[in-house]
Amino acid sequence: MSDVVQRSGFRVEAFKAFHRQAEPVFGCPACPGHLYPKLSLNHRAYWAHIAADGCPLAEGRRLSERQLDALLYRGRQEGAAHEALVAAVANMAQADSSVDQGSISIGSYLASSVPGWHGRYPDVRFAFDGGRIAIEVQLSPISLHRLAERALYYQEHGYTLVWVTRDFDPRTFKPTWLWDVWATQRAAVFSIDDAVLQQSVGEGRFLLKRHSIEGGAVTIVGLRELVPVIWHVEFKRRWREAARENWGGALDLTREVLAQRGIPPHVAEPSAVCHAINTLIAIESWEPIGSRHSNPRALINDFLNSADAMLAHRIIFSALRIYRPETLDTGKTKEMISKAAQRAKAEDVAPWNSTSAMAAIAHDLFPAWSRALSAG
Repeated sequence: MSDVVQRSGFRVEAFKAFHRQAEPVFGCPACPGHLYPKLSLNHRAYWAHIAADGCPLAEGRRLSERQLDALLYRGRQEGAAHEALVAAVANMAQADSSVDQGSISIGSYLASSVPGWHGRYPDVRFAFDGGRIAIEVQLSPISLHRLAERALYYQEHGYTLVWVTRDFDPRTFKPTWLWDVWATQRAAVFSIDDAVLQQSVGEGRFLLKRHSIEGGAVTIVGLRELVPVIWHVEFKRRWREAARENWGGALDLTREVLAQRGIPPHVAEPSAVCHAINTLIAIESWEPIGSRHSNPRALINDFLNSADAMLAHRIIFSALRIYRPETLDTGKTKEMISKAAQRAKAEDVAPWNSTSAMAAIAHDLFPAWSRALSAG
């Protein structure tokens, strides 16, 4: 069983490399084409070929991506069973209090932020207090091309992709395309049946049945079990809970972060770091976290008026330039950053720079910001 899972995992990774236009994992000796491991009906592995035009080894057997899709789908549209399962998934999301109800989207277009990539139409997508999920209901075969494309797409756009089927029975025949799907989600298949739907309604939670491919364990899981724990997402969730009344309520979390990194208080004073982190989280999410203000710009301007801005004005400017560049073109925010820099110079305060402890914390808390800076 584990060999089959590993082979399917390797197949998926080979196709991801192909769709990233990276160097092929294995190349054809007679053309620039791409080889990948394929499984026969009895799960024996052999090499298949995505051949370039004119390859002497293709022997007329090559199918293009479009031909393969046509063979699998035969022009059929999604049917009533698919629509019913999509509706069930959406209803569970709407009943779960941890889900941001305004984020629930059914079959709507998700534009790509990656040049050259087409957008996608996930069956259901939404955000909750532990991350973002895209649900793809899969009741019929899918090509390895499309599977790899979607896995890459949602990963690049910050979504955990979950493939869901209906009434899964592990004793039934499992075709190769299902093994490929499972390999993308940690050797598990997620399913919905009437019992799961009843439990979901009773508990007011989004629930799926998880079948472990290795070992055969069957468990009922909620949203937090579906999304891998990402440190910066979980930390910011805890921060919002701690900073409901004021930003100082998250001071214990700040001390925790500093202790984890072995940063003593004389290197990074916890209160100043706490104030700066709260302001950065507010800039990223554009909400007045840990403040009685009704809008985030007022929170930012208050910070820039504080003594802590003498340390953090460079980091705040960088965050605004990446996340909220419009704030530097209107209002007094840019002028206030300049005044904070002048105060720091007058009082001989050394601002945090790219090698400071606070910059390292910001790098871990805001990876998208860090990637944008690296790209710039």
